[in-house]
This record gives sequence, C-alpha cells and structure tokens, in this order.
Amino acid sequence: MFEFIWDAIQQEQSAALPSAVATHQGSVAEAQTKVVTLEQRYERLRLTNMGMWQLMKQKLGVTDQELAAAVQSLVAESGQKGRNALGGRLTQCPACHRNVLSSAASCVYCGAKLAVTASFGGT
Repeated sequence: MFEFIWDAIQQEQSAALPSAVATHQGSVAEAQTKVVTLEQRYERLRLTNMGMWQLMKQKLGVTDQELAAAVQSLVAESGQKGRNALGGRLTQCPACHRNVLSSAASCVYCGAKLAVTASFGGT
C-alpha cells in the first residue's frame, strides 16, 4: 500500500514540474522585458534632460554651477522635510550621508547597500 501511495505522489510531482518550470521561465522573461523597458525609459529621460539643459544654457544663459546649486538646494530642502519632491520618504545613506529614497535597495550616489525597510511601513 505504501508503495502505491509513494508512486502516486511521485507521479503527481513529476506532472507538476513542467508547469512550475514554465511559470518560472515566464517570470524571468517578464522581468527581462521590464528591465529593457525601464532602460529605454531611462535613456529617453536622460536624453530629454540633456536636451532641456542644452536649451536652458543657450536660450537663458544658465550655467552649470547654477544648475548644480539649484539641485543641491532641492536636495537640502527635501532632506529637511524628510521627503523628496514627489512626496517619497527619504533616508540618509550610511556611507556617503546623502539623502536617498527609503525604498531604495542601494544608494544612487555611491552604490552602498541600504537597510531594507518594510514594504508597507507607515501605510
């Protein structure tokens, strides 16, 4: 009797394996598609920012130093509020001490790994 039950369990697990592998492969393909999409969006955003900055320099005479000061001012202001310009919570990187989104896995400035916080903390 035990052998019959064991064989039935083995057959069930063997039948489920291709489905599990297909699901995993689908998840990997979906993740790869999302990464490519994010890379494309990032590149468009980067090119748009470069174009806007070039126009600001040409048409308005804004200097690189003025832009850097404006960005630093926004970062400092958001740090005082504890949120970024869009309302996202900020935390301080333990390595470089710059303000970064608390949901980030690593610092965008120095690459240091950040402490993982609860996904739904505070909501």
